[in-house]
Amino acid sequence: MKNKLVRLSNLSGEAASIYSIYYSDKDEVLFEKFVRENIQHNPEETMNIVRRLRSIGRKTGAQDIYLKSDEGLEWNDDVCALFDVPEKNLRLYCILISEKILIIGSGGYKSKDIRKWQEDQQLSSAVHEMMHFSRIVKVKLEHGSLYFSDDDLRLEGNMTLIH
Repeated sequence: MKNKLVRLSNLSGEAASIYSIYYSDKDEVLFEKFVRENIQHNPEETMNIVRRLRSIGRKTGAQDIYLKSDEGLEWNDDVCALFDVPEKNLRLYCILISEKILIIGSGGYKSKDIRKWQEDQQLSSAVHEMMHFSRIVKVKLEHGSLYFSDDDLRLEGNMTLIH
């Protein structure tokens, strides 16, 4: 199946570009699916994450204070978690490319009953999915088929990701 990186213009701005992954076979963007799945049961946390992403794109860039790094299983997979505030439970898993480029995926509710994302099927699936796409993006950046714009604010080149 062919997937591709898409820049989310409603979240991106002068400080950072926010991307997500478009699934052609499902005709959906991962982040839109995340919002749709969480807005009903976690409306406040979902909207706070959207506001945080807008702030990252328009004002602050993807700073470490908003992201919990080392969420993947490999030391160099760049998978991180975005959450509203530490006491909240909704997690959005991302790939941090740079302070100016963030790829957002999916996630879900992390119950206080679990300590690690590996203990929850939905969270585990979301993290593994982002680890997979992180490997693809890294290879494309290394080989030059995907590259940074002159101002380092956008990804350019072949945005297709084979799953």
